[in-house]
Amino acid sequence: MARPKKYTKKYLKEVAILINEYVDKSAIPILAECAVELGHHRQFFYEHDDCPEFLDAKEKLLGKKEFRLEVGALSGNLNASMAIFSLKQMGWSDKHEHLLPGGKNGGGPSKITIEWE
Repeated sequence: MARPKKYTKKYLKEVAILINEYVDKSAIPILAECAVELGHHRQFFYEHDDCPEFLDAKEKLLGKKEFRLEVGALSGNLNASMAIFSLKQMGWSDKHEHLLPGGKNGGGPSKITIEWE
């Protein structure tokens, strides 16, 4: 598909159809691979969320990828380290943060003292 200089809603709807076709045929869809197959840069997928069909197709791609990575890692069918890496790229985190309210009147960090006997 030849890329126009200005992306119309019609063009983005056509690309959305191609994204859906890519997702349907891919075991684990990868946004960068889809972009290359369609003749675009990966950044293209993040610049055109104003077209609902395009946004839905992108979300379908990312949702299927997340689902397949999680199931594959949990079942042992995928390399766990690679699945974790990919899921972290999608916003997952393996750290836990606990926020404590600040000292008097909510200001500043709390001071915790632990005494061992």
